Amino acid sequence: MMRKLLAKWKTYHNGHKVAAILWLGFGGTIALLVIFLLVVHLPLERAAQEYRSEAAEAAAEIVTVGNFQNAHLDRKAYLAELNKRQERAHRAVPDSLEQGKFIVYVERLAQQSRIQLQQVSPQSKREEGEKDGLSLHLRLQGGYFSLLRFMRGLQEGERIVVVHNLAVHAEGQQLVTDLAVNIFAVSDK
Repeated sequence: MMRKLLAKWKTYHNGHKVAAILWLGFGGTIALLVIFLLVVHLPLERAAQEYRSEAAEAAAEIVTVGNFQNAHLDRKAYLAELNKRQERAHRAVPDSLEQGKFIVYVERLAQQSRIQLQQVSPQSKREEGEKDGLSLHLRLQGGYFSLLRFMRGLQEGERIVVVHNLAVHAEGQQLVTDLAVNIFAVSDK
């Protein structure tokens, strides 16, 4: 039966015509596929890639704006905090050396620390670029914990105080401390 069908098909269609028609159909399909690829798919893929990159840029910008807004939720509060920081910086390094105010602060700190301030003597004034510096020699007498309280007070005070020389020796039950410190100010120049 199979043979009869094959024989009928061969007589009905010439074998060469069918192969030519199949090859033409296959070639046309490939040509249509290439045209679709070049005319439709590749331009759409390029456009999709451009839209993805624009979306990524927009997302990055949204994140940046969100981070800025989170960091500066309230502009008034931000400016108030900025002003407080500037005031603290100005108190730490004022416009002038204000030697008298610093000496009064040292005297009060010595009284609060229960340590005796025996001597305060200003040394040399130095000008280094945008800042002025003044060296002071302090002589203190008192107990160990009083000295620690005094040193902590210097460290935690509003002014920046740099201790560049410290000598401690005992006299009986008391410690005598020679302290060389520097204070600074912003130069007017």
